Amino acid sequence: MADERNNEIEETKIQGVNGPITGWLDGHTILVGFMAYPIRHTMSPTMHNKAFAKLGLNGAYLCVEIDNEKLPGAIDAIRPLDMRGSNVSMPNKKKVIPYLDKLDKTSQMCDAVNTIVNEHGILSGYTTDGMGWVRALP
Repeated sequence: MADERNNEIEETKIQGVNGPITGWLDGHTILVGFMAYPIRHTMSPTMHNKAFAKLGLNGAYLCVEIDNEKLPGAIDAIRPLDMRGSNVSMPNKKKVIPYLDKLDKTSQMCDAVNTIVNEHGILSGYTTDGMGWVRALP
């Protein structure tokens, strides 16, 4: 299967500095992830990394292809890597729940999580799909 990713580094202006986005990464970079399987089709890193750059935020949004088998290790890695959190997509939205410390009410009702937030080692699960859909209505 051919790798369809575009690996070109786009020149972006970050706080008055012209250069590739990857030139901005350092020891203070905030890591955010996206876990799904399959994932190679997603445009999420492009969208989020451009938003970080436009806002002058020192962050990096990384996609990791994670199926149910690899999920426990991937969730466990959020704490020691000090990631701010991760988005979660199929097939992991239900399977991720046992590995989290807290769930918001919507996630409890839906029995699904699409966003994990790491707050000082406490992993909280949220479901934002429904609210995003409602806010998009005219």
